[in-house]
Amino acid sequence: MASGAPVFGLALLLCLCMGLMTYAHVRWDQGLAAAITARDNLAQSRRYAVLAQLDTERLLAGQTSIPRTRVLAHLDRALTVARDLRKGSGAIAGFSAQTPIPGDLAAAVDAYVAALADARALMERQLDGFEAGGSALLVAQRAIDARVVAVEETLLRHLASQRATLKRHDAITLGLVAVLGLVVLCFLYVAHRRRDLAVGALLASESRLRAFADSLPEIAFLMDRNGRYLESFGSASALLAAPPDTLVGRTLDEVFPAETSSRFLAVIRQALARQRTQSYEYALHLDGREFFFDARVSPVPGSDRVVWASWDVTARRRAEAHARALTRLYNFLSQVNQTIVWAASEDDLFERICRVAIEFGGYRMAWLMRLNDRDQPVLQASAGGAVADRALLSGQASVGRTSLTARVLRDGRLLRLGGLAGDDAWIPAARAAGLDGYVGLPLQLDGNTVAVLCLLAPEVDPDDEDEARLLEEVIMDLSFALRRLRDERERASAEQSARLLAAALRSTRDGVLLIDLAGVVVSANEAFCEQTGLDESALVGRALTEQAVFEGAAALFADIDRALRDGDAWQGEVSARRAGGEPWSGWLSCASVRDDDGQPTHRVLVLTDISQARRAEAELQHLSQYDPLTDLPNRVLIRARLVHAIELAQRRGTRVAVLFLDLDNFKTINDGLGHAAGDEVLAAVAHRLRARLRRQDTLGRQGSDEFVLVLEGVEAPAEAAVVAQGVFDSLASPVRLASGQDIYLQASMGISLYPDNGHDADDLIRDADAAMYQAKLGGRNALRFYSDEYTHAANQRLSLETGLRRALESELFELRYQPLIDLASDRLIGAEVLVRLSPAAALNSSPAEFIPIMEANGLIVPLGDFVRSQALRQGRAWLDAGLPPLTLAINLSVTEIRRGGLEQRIAQQLAESGYPVSLLELEITESGAMEQGERAQQFLEVIGSLGLRLAIDDFGTGYSSLAYLKRLPVHKLKIDRSFVCDLPDDASAVELVDTIITLGHQLGLSVLAEGVENVGQRDLLRARGCDACQGYLYAPALSAEEFERRFLRSATAG
Repeated sequence: MASGAPVFGLALLLCLCMGLMTYAHVRWDQGLAAAITARDNLAQSRRYAVLAQLDTERLLAGQTSIPRTRVLAHLDRALTVARDLRKGSGAIAGFSAQTPIPGDLAAAVDAYVAALADARALMERQLDGFEAGGSALLVAQRAIDARVVAVEETLLRHLASQRATLKRHDAITLGLVAVLGLVVLCFLYVAHRRRDLAVGALLASESRLRAFADSLPEIAFLMDRNGRYLESFGSASALLAAPPDTLVGRTLDEVFPAETSSRFLAVIRQALARQRTQSYEYALHLDGREFFFDARVSPVPGSDRVVWASWDVTARRRAEAHARALTRLYNFLSQVNQTIVWAASEDDLFERICRVAIEFGGYRMAWLMRLNDRDQPVLQASAGGAVADRALLSGQASVGRTSLTARVLRDGRLLRLGGLAGDDAWIPAARAAGLDGYVGLPLQLDGNTVAVLCLLAPEVDPDDEDEARLLEEVIMDLSFALRRLRDERERASAEQSARLLAAALRSTRDGVLLIDLAGVVVSANEAFCEQTGLDESALVGRALTEQAVFEGAAALFADIDRALRDGDAWQGEVSARRAGGEPWSGWLSCASVRDDDGQPTHRVLVLTDISQARRAEAELQHLSQYDPLTDLPNRVLIRARLVHAIELAQRRGTRVAVLFLDLDNFKTINDGLGHAAGDEVLAAVAHRLRARLRRQDTLGRQGSDEFVLVLEGVEAPAEAAVVAQGVFDSLASPVRLASGQDIYLQASMGISLYPDNGHDADDLIRDADAAMYQAKLGGRNALRFYSDEYTHAANQRLSLETGLRRALESELFELRYQPLIDLASDRLIGAEVLVRLSPAAALNSSPAEFIPIMEANGLIVPLGDFVRSQALRQGRAWLDAGLPPLTLAINLSVTEIRRGGLEQRIAQQLAESGYPVSLLELEITESGAMEQGERAQQFLEVIGSLGLRLAIDDFGTGYSSLAYLKRLPVHKLKIDRSFVCDLPDDASAVELVDTIITLGHQLGLSVLAEGVENVGQRDLLRARGCDACQGYLYAPALSAEEFERRFLRSATAG
């Protein structure tokens, strides 16, 4: 027993060890088998998902043979298998006999189920047409792939954990049973044998997955980052650029041209760099054919490899192109049918068809050759192509016997060519223009081909039966149209003859009535019945005088009887009434119908309804005399009424007043708010003015924003002034636009009087206009009575404007330069460029006179360009002569800024002259900067960005705000001469100048004073800290030669 105990213990220990080892390995085998089963089921679920995706893409690509239910069934199977994994049917729940599925593994499976469910919902929406595009499918597929990888990684991680536990258990067991090595080895052999079986099962699963990949209907590759093929998959080996057995191991450079391989390699590296699947579309020429592919390039996690999967979409692309071509041809056919409906003649039909072929048929050129009376084909119509091409076609008075046109005329069948060939003179030019496809459509009439519609396109598929069928329909429709038009022409000719023979009895335009000599109605056409509202049955057999058709019928027909006894016809305007009592106007023509002996037997009455013509005449009369916007009399009616008022005043010995009103700054409303807003304002003004007038007065619109009031029976000028004040009062309140914006208006008004200022209507309107202009010159929103001086001033202004235009065209302007002096050093720092009229212009006008005129008529823009160009060239010449550099200050006009394009012109002038940008200073007046607002700020910012210096001229005379001034990118303020002239004696002037200097320096600007004429002014400005000045104290404006001699040469010598 003692020896038996150790033996028993050893046996017990052996049994225990064997039991423990057996239990551990059984657990491992169970877990491994469960993992294999789960992986197989996971692969099966993934396979169903892939099949669903492929079917979905084929459905979206147009392969309607795949049932929609099959896609959803694949997804349902994938979901069922995935859910079984979670419940335990897939063996994951039995991974451990006693413990449930681990939490992280359960979460991974749940995420995979959710991804499958989302994919199913997405595919169902796409199949229902609620969403389109493949990008969402790719995102869903990547989500599924990621969840599959997560499940596999979690599963492998748990297997690894169990494997580690098993190894520890084996180590302990081997230590305890070292003496039982042989037994343990035998047991381990059995265990490893089982493990080999499990590995074999895994290898078999991998083989199945490989077989699944090879069974895919498309192609896929495993490639490294250098574009080397590592593996290939798929059954579409015909779509490979090389045989599958020779492709692996080669790089893209060895298979494809350099340009193609570099593009492919870029896609691979982009996928690796972004670690995201990349979509790519490309085309390849294989065996002389062009194939189109959609590719997905996905990086393999944790490696520098990618999986490149490609789908052959050539059929889909060609189907889409074919569908587009058929759609285009169906549209062409539809437009042909519409053209046939609207064509009025054969010529019209041919012209329309050629245009329709270009606009809707997708052809680049169309022309129609038609057989003439000598059976020679001549050009009838054409469309599209260059002018030279059409001229070439027009020159083809005839075509050769072997030409394409002759071939279609001879065969009478549709001709389609994919490559142009023949002896037609236009073929080389067409091929040079890339038009290599030709379609010839024979048009037939009575079984004979009478014309050929020729069409050119970049390409034509002669084998496309659908296109041929549609073109045959076009031929049938056009041939039918020719037959219809020919029939209509013949029928119209026959009807015309019938109408002539029937003496227009059945004319459809006018009412026609046939009566006997007693006045009894024999017949009446439908038009007469419609005109009178009576049925033919009520008219026939009764005397016309018994019908209430014509007013004063008895007297009317008595006149007609007398006229027809003396002649053969009578006509005149008559008043008639319809059956309902409605009056209308008609033109009645009567003629006698005579028998073969020349005796009258009947009378034909032709009645034309001229009511609409009378209404149209009245409307035209109104339109010719009234403004359509305001419904006020226009200038024609204004003049007529003024003439009448003058005649009436002559008889009564009274006055007539003419008030000429012009809205101030109306152009700003049109330019800023648009012409629709301007029209609203004009209509509102007309309404207000109309309310101020007496019944005998006339208000009219002279044009644009000009109104004329004609006041009759005026005893004294004061009465006209009272009316004018009432007009001003009516414009005091703002006009509210439909948009809700209020517009405040002002007007300038001029008054002329009859007989005080003239006896002619035109003279009175002209005089009132001249007085209005003087009111504008006086500050606007004012009233002026006419005087003879205004006419003289207007004539002078017109003469000066004409002279200025000639002077500008002949460049009869001269530049003057006034020195700019630094007050601290009393040295020259620059010159202001001024413009004067040349004596050769023969115009005695100062800049103060001609600059405003040129501002008003826009001549200031070319003048500004002239001044800048000349000044910059002069500055460049001084620099080239070695003279010291100086800043040139040039004034800018607000009109130049408003017109636009000034920035580009200044930059171009600087580039052309070569004058340094830093030595050019541009000046804009303070009021101009305020008037242009944001436009001026934007302009100055652009100019400042070029490196130019900017100055505010005449500072202090405008109404600028400091906040706005601070935003402007200016460098200098120029104090207006009106503030300097009272220095140094006027204390208020001194205080104002001191304030401007202080303000400028606080804003970081330099300050220059204009108009410095004496030493006292200079010394005070210097003491107050003014930086620079200009004025007669130093020099007036000098010519370039004098300025150079007095200042530039002396500065060089000093």
